[in-house]
Amino acid sequence: MEEQVIPEITAEAIVSCIEALSKKEGNIDYLASYIDRTSQYTKRAIIMGIQLGLFEEKDEKIFLSQYCALLLPKFRSNFQILFREALLNYKPFILLADYILKDNLIEDSVRKTKVVFDLNSSNEKIIIKTFTNFCKYLGLTGLSKDSLTMLFSNSKPNIEYINSLISKINNNFESQIFISEKLGQGGFNYITDPERKLLSDSLINLSIDDAAGAFESFLRRIGKDKNINLENSNGIGEVADVLASKKNLIILSEHRIMCHFIGSFRNPDSHKVQKTILELWKIEKDSSMEIILLILTVMKSIYYYVFEKKLIL
Repeated sequence: MEEQVIPEITAEAIVSCIEALSKKEGNIDYLASYIDRTSQYTKRAIIMGIQLGLFEEKDEKIFLSQYCALLLPKFRSNFQILFREALLNYKPFILLADYILKDNLIEDSVRKTKVVFDLNSSNEKIIIKTFTNFCKYLGLTGLSKDSLTMLFSNSKPNIEYINSLISKINNNFESQIFISEKLGQGGFNYITDPERKLLSDSLINLSIDDAAGAFESFLRRIGKDKNINLENSNGIGEVADVLASKKNLIILSEHRIMCHFIGSFRNPDSHKVQKTILELWKIEKDSSMEIILLILTVMKSIYYYVFEKKLIL
């Protein structure tokens, strides 16, 4: 994993850079002049903005990421809302908030987050200062359990009550907090941003197909990481068959059976109509949530077996 760095920077500086780049792309000198800061300070804003998925840099030119450019019209160029959306999609912040909401001390939360995301070059006091500034920019009193709970009420759903889950997981932050709890630190860190987006959308919209898509992508990446060719394998079942084959033995036979079981639920959600009797499937909300939870459970089990040789369900 590429090392990340959380520098000492303010949300206001990053937002000013968004505003500047919404006018035109440019180099550090252009941004430094626009936000009226030194080149060194501006570089820190760019570094953080890139990690938040707001900027991209190529050939010494900085420009808005495709993600940022697409969201600008949606938010009517409200840069504060755009920053909030980016922060609540930023993995280190999500995990840090999760620790704090679980009653970890802020210092312990930062230390654990540093370890998980290889933030070795980041000073813990600077991380706290930067994220505290970000929180205040979003209207919080600071980086604390009370302030996070105030803004993100019901952010820790109880998995024992499916219907309660359906009513509670109604935004991106809440869904990602839940995903991080279900997958564990290692599993959450392993999934990619597109997979995380699909899983988040699946919880919010109760889409089995979205969760299954993230799961298939997850399995294919494991194959790629283990140098297994899966180009001729179609769907979750066939991918699982290759990974569990005697030749490869990447996942267990039990995992293969779980994968086929999950695959059997994907077609009713994606195709809607049963191909033999040509009747429409009616998928209840609680059924959708149960299958999505199952997918997350199997992802966690496979991750911990493949990468840590632990048997977990």
